[in-house]
Amino acid sequence: MATRKKTTANTQTDYTNMPKAEEDITQKLGEAFDKILLKDFGHLRAPDPIITPFGIQHLDALLGGGFVSSDPVLISSTPETGKSTLAFQFSKSFQMVHPNSVIVYLDVEGSSGSETSQFRQSRIEIFGLDERRFKHEPIVVNVEGVFEVMLKLIEIKKLFEEKVSKEFYVAFIWDSIAATPAPKAEEAESPNSIIGNKARMLSFLLDKHIPAIKFNRVTFVCIDQIRANLKIEGPYAQSEKSVGVFKDFKSATNVYALQHKTQQWLFLSKGKLIPPSEGMGIDGWFVHIHTEKNKLAPSQHAVTCVFDKKYGIDKFWSEFYFIYEPTPSEKKIYKSAPPTRLFMMKKEGSRVKLVVRDENGTEQWSSDSFYRKNAKDKYQKEPEFRQWFDYAVQISVHQRITQGIFKCDIEDFDEETGYETIDPSIQNIVADTLGNTLDTIPVQEAEEAPQQPTPVVQEATVVQEAHVVEEQFHPPDIDEPHTPVSMPTGEQKGESYFTEGELKTDEGYQSVMDKE
Repeated sequence: MATRKKTTANTQTDYTNMPKAEEDITQKLGEAFDKILLKDFGHLRAPDPIITPFGIQHLDALLGGGFVSSDPVLISSTPETGKSTLAFQFSKSFQMVHPNSVIVYLDVEGSSGSETSQFRQSRIEIFGLDERRFKHEPIVVNVEGVFEVMLKLIEIKKLFEEKVSKEFYVAFIWDSIAATPAPKAEEAESPNSIIGNKARMLSFLLDKHIPAIKFNRVTFVCIDQIRANLKIEGPYAQSEKSVGVFKDFKSATNVYALQHKTQQWLFLSKGKLIPPSEGMGIDGWFVHIHTEKNKLAPSQHAVTCVFDKKYGIDKFWSEFYFIYEPTPSEKKIYKSAPPTRLFMMKKEGSRVKLVVRDENGTEQWSSDSFYRKNAKDKYQKEPEFRQWFDYAVQISVHQRITQGIFKCDIEDFDEETGYETIDPSIQNIVADTLGNTLDTIPVQEAEEAPQQPTPVVQEATVVQEAHVVEEQFHPPDIDEPHTPVSMPTGEQKGESYFTEGELKTDEGYQSVMDKE
């Protein structure tokens, strides 16, 4: 048996005259690491998470494929923005994508009585949820009670899987954190005695029970409200100002407790109202969806969707406006109005027209002009228009999101010179080391757009795992039946789709919608 002098990791080694190991020997060290990691720590590796898409192409691209399991997903906004409706809509997507799934809706806000239950029942019917696999529970519990319910149901899931040797997908929706009382609230005699109690307990419970959520691939969606800023003006007048911008939350203690423990963190910002008189069949508003945090794709970006207060996000109208006008992120990137080549739905006087261009800017197909309010009817009734529309959305998502806003670092771009700026401390270190002065480095030019390869097409109900999908595109074959296009997942390879002269912020830019 081989022996050596007993040492510890802290024992000093004399590296003065020791040569560097060759690459092939270093690979052997890596193999030895693998064996130890697998043998001694393999049981600590959590399984890959599950990604559930919404089926709305630009939203799924922003999210990196959809909502991810194994860690909390946070949806937050000011009141009456559509958080609960969006949660019900996600429940429908979860059921459709995963036939082996059960959803438990822990409705603390809806625990007040029969009228609320009837309202929730109508939502179940509106979204066509299978009640055998959707459990709406209007319960009165504190923060500890929420986790107690979840852990008991996870144990039942594990027992079922052991008995039948098949996996089940489980989603918990917690609505809402703000409505859930602190553990000590019931026995407290003064509000001062429970300040910070809920936030601290929530942070503790997440640390304690996240392993169970990870190892069982549980999808955990948390809804929370960001409270508005209240000001007292005069002896009796109260002035309330909605936060409007995500960064301007001051009292959102629940959000602060969660911010380091979430995989995805979405903020919904309510935009312009859409009354029924618009003729779109929508009674709702534009909603700007911001990713404050996202582990699947670059965060701090936003897209706009059309939200109906009864039916949630409307897929067609959301994708229509995506190819019609810039996203909130694009408005910040361009120093003036974005070039019209980016938008495949063109305005022609009082009408609009679909003009589809490939990645090289070559026009491939165009529709006749039509009134905007008739767009959805045209999509539903004309197969050729529908397939070219879906293709236009797909290629726009690739150009403007995965190869567009995801590749552009706004803060590091100098508008006047077209160069990236270098941190002075880094500049000095490099200058001292190399003996010369480093001024600026030009932004690398975008690679030439690829030719039109064959697309990877998959049904919207296919389970998307957490990995990058290589995107490919081709014009639709009109003889083929309509098939939903594939959704991109994760950050894509390649250079920015933007050109140097088009970049930089112009906060005053108004969208096409606002100009009309």
